[in-house]
Amino acid sequence: MGKGWERANQLQKRISDFKKRIIRLSSVLPRTKNGQHVSNQIFKSGTSVSANYAEARSAESEDDFIHKLKLARKELGETADWLETIESAGMINPKRLVAIRDENDQLSRILTATLNTLRKNLKS
Repeated sequence: MGKGWERANQLQKRISDFKKRIIRLSSVLPRTKNGQHVSNQIFKSGTSVSANYAEARSAESEDDFIHKLKLARKELGETADWLETIESAGMINPKRLVAIRDENDQLSRILTATLNTLRKNLKS
C-alpha cells in the first residue's frame, strides 16, 4: 500500500481516538438538564466526525469524497463550539479540555488542508 493510504489509516486512527475521547468527555459532564443537553450534542457532533471520514474513504466519486470530508470538518467546527460552551459554562475543569480542544483544532486543520489540496489539484 502507498504512502497516501498509510496517512489515511493514521488519520482514521486519530479520528477514532478522538471519538473515544469525546465519548469519555460526554460521560463526565454534569447530569443536570443543561449538562445532558450539551453531553448529547457534543456526543453527536464529535462521534460523527469518524463516521463521515470513514464514509469519505469509501466514497463513490471525487465529489462524494469531498462532500464527506466537508461534513467531517463541519462536525469538528460544531464540536469546537460545544467544547467552548463546556469551558465557558464551567461544566468541568478547563484543564481537562486542553488536549481535546487541541486535537479538534489539528484535525480540522488537516481536513481543511486536504480539501484545499483537492481543490487545487482539481483546477490543474
